[in-house]
Amino acid sequence: MIKRPGRLVWILTSLLLIIQSCYPITASTIQEEQLLHYRRITRIQNQGVETAFDLVLTLLLFPSVTLGNQQTFEEKLTPEPIEIIQDINGNRYAKIEITRLHPGESIDVVYETNLSNEQWMTDKSKLWSLSQQIQQVGMENHPWYVDFQDSDWLPYLKDEPYISVNHSGIQDLARDLTVDSEGIYDKAQSIFDYVNTNMNYDDSPLFARKGSVSALYNLKGICTDFASLMVALLRASNIPARMVGGYLFDEVARESGQQYWSGSEIAHAWVEFYMPGFGWIPADPTHIYYLNDIRLPARQSFAATPNWGHVVSSYGVEAATYTLQGNHYGGAVLNVSGSDQFFSEHRKLSEEIYVYINQNQRVFFQDAKPQISEQGRTLVPLRAIFQALGATVFWDPLERSITAVRKGTEIILRVGEPTIWVDSIAYALDSAPYIEPENWRTMIPLRAVSEAFGAIVEWVDLTRDIVISLHN
Repeated sequence: MIKRPGRLVWILTSLLLIIQSCYPITASTIQEEQLLHYRRITRIQNQGVETAFDLVLTLLLFPSVTLGNQQTFEEKLTPEPIEIIQDINGNRYAKIEITRLHPGESIDVVYETNLSNEQWMTDKSKLWSLSQQIQQVGMENHPWYVDFQDSDWLPYLKDEPYISVNHSGIQDLARDLTVDSEGIYDKAQSIFDYVNTNMNYDDSPLFARKGSVSALYNLKGICTDFASLMVALLRASNIPARMVGGYLFDEVARESGQQYWSGSEIAHAWVEFYMPGFGWIPADPTHIYYLNDIRLPARQSFAATPNWGHVVSSYGVEAATYTLQGNHYGGAVLNVSGSDQFFSEHRKLSEEIYVYINQNQRVFFQDAKPQISEQGRTLVPLRAIFQALGATVFWDPLERSITAVRKGTEIILRVGEPTIWVDSIAYALDSAPYIEPENWRTMIPLRAVSEAFGAIVEWVDLTRDIVISLHN
């Protein structure tokens, strides 16, 4: 590496979804198969006046879920990572190198995968709750006391941010709640019942994301506060416990008919505690249950396999969604933004066509995928591609025509006509625009419209990528 004067190092970090907003859930028993496509976009932009170089982005991936009900398959990252690592909590991270980022330049790092709980759904005998399985095995397999005080379990028994195990109030309450309980399971259930029936959901800044001590005295907060209080009480009772971050598809989300959801809207946090012979047991104290207007413990959310709509993204309180390290002279200013979405479909990533603007910025097509015509031409949804090219687009439903304008150049296309007009001059097309019958999106020829605006279009056969070079 060439030595550069005045080299600085910076780290940008974003905390995980478990300290974002989440919402109170009414308990139910959803036993449907999940089949979801997930996409996270992390955009890095150099807003300074000097080049940033030797950047390394460390990006959170979905973990291997211990209960086996969540399967991740067809995982893909662009650009490709140099390595994938795992931390002590089991969180997986990809390291991605970015050689340099010039002033005004940006790059999209995209993580995509498919998720399913089909493994559990194919075996109907596994649909009962873990609590039923535990009771069937028998209480003789549930030790009343286990000494977890060794190095392997200490991280799950001690204080950490938002979780105050040694606080006197936490210690006193844990002792009171479990004094008559026999064994790990009974203690955990007593703690769950207390948090579940006494905490009240409140997303005001006074109570949200304040942690276990605030939850102890105020009995208010969001899902992270419910979870942090329960974890603190479990650890104070010598039961290894951890917070779980992820997403929750409740009845409203899953029955709304939506095709996609923003990850920030369904971010959630819950709890897992450890039982010898069974492993990590999930519990969601934010599930609220009423019977005849009386609030009761939501036992269906305690020691239950999380196929009620939970998707695990991380373990622990402060798993970072990303960290960014790099070097610069001092005039590079990096802005990092991110967004994530779930789609109610399975996308075969090996068969997808990816479109990039100037190599770094991916074009995303929400409602319809790029298609290849019989003539070998790629057709894409009109609005997404015109927005990516920086063009203003107009749709005339009577003429079924599309007009797009970019930097003084006007192009016109009509559905069903193999012609493109560029500044009133007609050119023949191999493939005519058409309306996709499944979603009523208008598909237009990618190369023709891009070249009409002065772009250079390249097809990369090995990766099925299309790169549009647009410099004017």
